[in-house]
Amino acid sequence: MVYLDDCRFVEPRHIGFATSQNIDGPYTYHPEPVIKRDEQNPIVNLGAGAIKVLKLSDGYAGFHNGIYWNDKTNHSGSRIQLLFSKDGIEWNAAEGIPLLSPNKGWMSSHLYALDVKEYRGTFYLYFNARNGYVLATEKIGLMTGS
Repeated sequence: MVYLDDCRFVEPRHIGFATSQNIDGPYTYHPEPVIKRDEQNPIVNLGAGAIKVLKLSDGYAGFHNGIYWNDKTNHSGSRIQLLFSKDGIEWNAAEGIPLLSPNKGWMSSHLYALDVKEYRGTFYLYFNARNGYVLATEKIGLMTGS
């Protein structure tokens, strides 16, 4: 975990995984994180955050919120981006802009704690958003798309 001093809470430093033939285990843990803190990467320079994964016909889509330090604001932040993977281990960011970035109002600092579901051809992306740091208000957002 990584402590966000400006918010006074913790977020995951790395994301790993384990496999099993049975939901009850036993599990074999992958030795390395699949997403990890990288001080050179402006999206995860503080921590890996979270990922929700959907199986596709040709691999996986990952809806990811990295935790980063923003030198322009001198605060931590988080945005939601789309990742793709053929095997669920090696992840690459989709081309273009993030799905959601902090902007103003109730979504001005962090977009995180997400979940995504597909229902009848529409994707529903629920996320937590903050309007600041220590004394922030949090709200739940919803983004839809097909």
